[in-house]
Amino acid sequence: MLKKVAAFLVGTALVVGCGSNQDDQNDQSDVSIVGGTKVSANDAITASTVALVTTKGKSFCTGSLIGPKLVVTASHCLVDHVGDLSVAFGTVAKSGSIKPENLRLASKFFVHEDYNTDAMDEDVPTNAPNDIALIFLKEEAPRGYKPVSVLEDGDDVAEGEVLTLAGFGLTHYLFGSSGTLRKVNTKIKTLMPNVKELEFGEKTNMSACMGDSGGPAFIVRNNKLTLIGVTSRGSSKCDSTGIYTDVRYFGSWLAAVR
Repeated sequence: MLKKVAAFLVGTALVVGCGSNQDDQNDQSDVSIVGGTKVSANDAITASTVALVTTKGKSFCTGSLIGPKLVVTASHCLVDHVGDLSVAFGTVAKSGSIKPENLRLASKFFVHEDYNTDAMDEDVPTNAPNDIALIFLKEEAPRGYKPVSVLEDGDDVAEGEVLTLAGFGLTHYLFGSSGTLRKVNTKIKTLMPNVKELEFGEKTNMSACMGDSGGPAFIVRNNKLTLIGVTSRGSSKCDSTGIYTDVRYFGSWLAAVR
């Protein structure tokens, strides 16, 4: 189990809906893939991985398209968010570099009603953090982008299976750049059904980082990438293991919120 974790964008208030944005509130929320590679425009990952951006076009978290107008991300990305919220499609999410046709404005968003910040801070959580949220888009995803399949309760997963992590976050916790979609392969280290999470970790310096929060962990099923995890938190230096919300335990919640 991860002994010391840094939770990205952890807040304390439940927010439902969108108001006026505080553009600088998320400056420390960027989590990027460490030790990975850039994702090409025709990669299957690009089709469903999005960046959460402020009104100034700054990316602060990542998400996954799971319906034509539906994005799943982390609660801690949105719990303190106010103002307009947009998501950007494509491989680049930097101010001035996002194509207008690749932006979609959110109509509303929902943070899990049982999101638990205390559990997020525990070295070994005894209660589920429920670090998961949904964003509803005003318009369907741009042409060429499509939802990813989501693992369901009862789908078998084994420790040691390969995960592909993706996100727009930092490439180094101190001096890395962000805003470019990257991916890295790692493996499931520990399954934690009691708290509805999973831990990844195989090699050092191959991890998620600030700005990757809310982004996907993919696993291969039926020869295609399938969503299993939502980036939650990890080591403070983004260099070792990390914790993801296990989406298999949230099927009923996702269906109810829709």
